[in-house]
Amino acid sequence: MTEIGKLAAQRRQRKGTSPAAPDGFEWGTCQSVHEVGRSRARTIARVLLASGFVVTAYLAPGVVAPAIDSPVLVSSPADPNQPSIVADLAE
Repeated sequence: MTEIGKLAAQRRQRKGTSPAAPDGFEWGTCQSVHEVGRSRARTIARVLLASGFVVTAYLAPGVVAPAIDSPVLVSSPADPNQPSIVADLAE
């Protein structure tokens, strides 16, 4: 099993250790941050959600990239194919 798979399995087994997220948001842990595109204008982060899923979240321009292994709050927009990071709680 991969490292992310192990972390996801451990997270699924934990109960009640994280505070409830506001409606439309989910808690997660930043796994990696990359800049994409020809001009490196778009920043994305791989996030392990509290539910055990790993998603790619898009950071808005001008947002400071979260540190690896820091807790983040991820929005769940109307388009489920484009989650975005709202807050890096390590700041």
